Amino acid sequence: MEHDEENRTHDDNALERFKIISPILAAIEENADRGKIGLLKCEACGQAGISRKTLARWLDRYTGKGFDGLKYQGATAEPKRLIPGELVKEAILLRLEVPSRSIPQIIDILEMEGKAPKGLLKRSTLQDRLREEGYSKAQMKLYQKPGVAARRFVRTERNDMWQADIMSFLLQKQYNCGGLPFK
Repeated sequence: MEHDEENRTHDDNALERFKIISPILAAIEENADRGKIGLLKCEACGQAGISRKTLARWLDRYTGKGFDGLKYQGATAEPKRLIPGELVKEAILLRLEVPSRSIPQIIDILEMEGKAPKGLLKRSTLQDRLREEGYSKAQMKLYQKPGVAARRFVRTERNDMWQADIMSFLLQKQYNCGGLPFK
């Protein structure tokens, strides 16, 4: 039942969008001059309260997919991952083999071995995925130094983590600078 109502609302939205762009489509079919088409676009944007970019997007979708292109597409619940998980695992294995190996070197190795098509892996995207998994170069250096891994503090942005010494605060509260207790 909900699915039918949802389809109806999508159809209604698409119909509203079609009503907005139909004068422009008619002018384009009549081979009207660019000035008239531009004026129709300005009027449609003003009446509908949308931007010219949105109007252009609707026109492109309609010319590409027809009426179905005007329907609401919906957002995916899960973010789109551009690099498949198995390639990320292979990159992690290569990083674990030689922790000082750079991202471009990892990409070259994966492409030469035929595990990744040429041009699929980009340096920044693979670097972000390795950081998310905990295998960035900085994180790998922490584990190479003895005794440092136990006091690992990671922050990716400013103000992500704050530290304070609570003990000195409590001592200052009990004693003033001269060493006498507060009254």
